[in-house]
Amino acid sequence: MRKTTKTQTLFWFITLSIIMIGCQKSEFVNLTSTISSDNSLIGAEEGKFLTMNISLTEELSEDKPLTVEIDRDLETGLYINLDNFHDYYEYSTDFGVTWKRVRPNRLIIPKRSKNTKIRISTIDDDKLEVDEEFTMKITPKTDGVFKILGEITPTKMIVFDNEVNNEASMGLSYELDNKNNYNLVGLNKEIKLNKLLKQCIDNGPEEKLIKDIKTLSNVGGFPINSLVLVYGRGIWGGYVVNLAMDGTDKWQMGLNLIHGYETFNFETGELLETDFTTEGTLGYVMVHEFGHILTLNNKNEIDITAMGSENCTNLNLYEGCFHNESILNQFNNQFYLNEKKFNEPNFVTGYAEQNIAEDIAETFAYYVGQKNINKVVEESSGALRKLNYLVDNNKLKDLKTQLINQLSSGQKFFEGPLREPIREFNRTYEGKHISCTDYESIKKENEKNIDFKD
Repeated sequence: MRKTTKTQTLFWFITLSIIMIGCQKSEFVNLTSTISSDNSLIGAEEGKFLTMNISLTEELSEDKPLTVEIDRDLETGLYINLDNFHDYYEYSTDFGVTWKRVRPNRLIIPKRSKNTKIRISTIDDDKLEVDEEFTMKITPKTDGVFKILGEITPTKMIVFDNEVNNEASMGLSYELDNKNNYNLVGLNKEIKLNKLLKQCIDNGPEEKLIKDIKTLSNVGGFPINSLVLVYGRGIWGGYVVNLAMDGTDKWQMGLNLIHGYETFNFETGELLETDFTTEGTLGYVMVHEFGHILTLNNKNEIDITAMGSENCTNLNLYEGCFHNESILNQFNNQFYLNEKKFNEPNFVTGYAEQNIAEDIAETFAYYVGQKNINKVVEESSGALRKLNYLVDNNKLKDLKTQLINQLSSGQKFFEGPLREPIREFNRTYEGKHISCTDYESIKKENEKNIDFKD
């Protein structure tokens, strides 16, 4: 009797255990969900986090691996430098209360979570930069196990620079410090950037360019205190301006870098990108602008004591009244006040006709660029006479050799896209002689030329 009772008790215990086990909740399994994100544009100041949100419609029963791609459009000039953000990510499943750090190849959406925050840590440096951009593309890894619908919208990230920017009216603005280095002090964030200007912002202008700028400063004896760089078609090629307001000299030079990094192929009619060169039009522009500094400076050329037209008996321009023995005043006496008419062409380029200051700057650029300058004879043109004026000028005649020997361009800046057609004046580009009195032939040849304006 007791045996039967024990047997029945054991039977019911086993049965109850089986029932209880069978009634336990089944293990959670789900590998299907729809994914989305709620950010297409995210911005943050450098040193802060860029944070995006990812959502699932259903929790997953396993961690979902993600692939991350940082897309930098290197042509725009707005791309972020790789050293401006940390090479790890952080994610949070509790709405940002706690964060877990992972490497990019370990980024996941943790199981049993529907909302995940992912953030990138940017670096606060002390460099003046543009507001940098990149696109972050996050996609669930495809491995045949999960069925994930929807997509994570590619998100444009902007990192705002927080350095003090002395807003430049044009391009990039550099100032010369007491150690003879050019430092970026301002930039115009409204201009269209490209990879070249971006490199100038990040690393400074090309070493060859800085060397040439300093060569002009050393040869002329006038430091170029500030430098403005732009890059674009259809705008000015270069300029100089004296920023001093006290009768001294504080020169700023502006240069359009397109003339140093693109060349024109006359056979195909194409503009081609090149490495830095001043063999083409940039060397020409730089020497032209240098001609302005040599002839418009306060130290040697302008009489600051004779301010106002009533006190000036010599050439009087916007820049001031010129000393009697100044380069430009004597140039004016010889070629503008002289009633004698010279044979055409009277100007080395069409742009030289703008005014007397542009005339002498263009003439100076041609003087430096031409290997040989013919002596003046009775039938010589006005343009050739102006070149010879510089040949004989004590202030300028020794500068040509120095510039040829020290500039990166050397004497080659007339051999590239400029294709100066009357190399020795009153000759074709091929060297055939043209009579100084044959103005129509000279004009026809001169029309082949390209003028580069400042």
